Amino acid sequence: MVHNGIEYAMMQAYAEGWELLEKVDSVDNVREVFRSCQERMTVPSCQERNTSRTLSTESTFSSSSQPSA
Repeated sequence: MVHNGIEYAMMQAYAEGWELLEKVDSVDNVREVFRSCQERMTVPSCQERNTSRTLSTESTFSSSSQPSA
């Protein structure tokens, strides 16, 4: 269960980083930023690769796609 919690937190961090990079004017291509990070990783991360692949296929995430509390 701890491992799943860590993976969930990592996916959440990647998604939040993606969203922040999309909102700043200094980054033109978020997909390229994530791809560049993947190439420079010392230890390849399947979790990061799969999360960034999913994020790059979704054009936008609306608030309606968020689960209700």
